[in-house]
Amino acid sequence: MSVVHPSIFLVIKRFPDRKGPILKLYQTNTSFQGMCEDYQACTDALTRWNKMESSEAVVRRKEYGGLIQSLESEIKTFLSKYCG
Repeated sequence: MSVVHPSIFLVIKRFPDRKGPILKLYQTNTSFQGMCEDYQACTDALTRWNKMESSEAVVRRKEYGGLIQSLESEIKTFLSKYCG
């Protein structure tokens, strides 16, 4: 039995209609695994920065929000390319 990294659940939560393809791709493609792990790292960081009130927090929230959007776009593209 293989262990699934917690990051996959975040991606499935974001794209619930693509659960099957996400699970399949995660098991077979290390690049996709990395994207999922990056997605989790960015969402975790955004959650932390959202709890802070400082000028740096405002900048970081914008930065991580943009990274999350980019990763979501990459994930969609990857799913379309490899899973139709």
